[in-house]
Amino acid sequence: MTNGSTLTESSLTNMSTGGTITQGWYVPLASNDKVLASSDVFNSIVLFTTFTPVTAAVCGTGGGDAKLYAINMSTGDAALDLTTGAVLAAGQSALAAAKAIGTGIPSKPIIIMSQSGNRATPYVITGTTNQQISNTQIPQVTVRRLVGWREVF
Repeated sequence: MTNGSTLTESSLTNMSTGGTITQGWYVPLASNDKVLASSDVFNSIVLFTTFTPVTAAVCGTGGGDAKLYAINMSTGDAALDLTTGAVLAAGQSALAAAKAIGTGIPSKPIIIMSQSGNRATPYVITGTTNQQISNTQIPQVTVRRLVGWREVF
């Protein structure tokens, strides 16, 4: 790809079939899966939710299933086992590693941190229109603190 040229789906790597990533990657969802909320990136992991309606034409509270995904932003592979919070080895399917988080239309994933000393335990919080809250722990991170700074003019 040259500067100013259009990036198309054919120039990206389909991560369901694998291959070498040159321009970027994508993960094709099932034909009835929908991403209805924005994603979040934390510690090089793209976190997003999907909604799979139970029927094609339903209005109301959003009958269907909600899932949470965690994808390594550099490789397009599954980043975490969202059931245990463990980091996954490279090459694992992001679709297979998704976590069911309830029924109804899911919210955007929100990251909160619980700190103890210089370690912080991050959690991914999501909710659904059926008032189900999902709380998923992800691997701990080291907290860095700004002690001071000096302005130079």
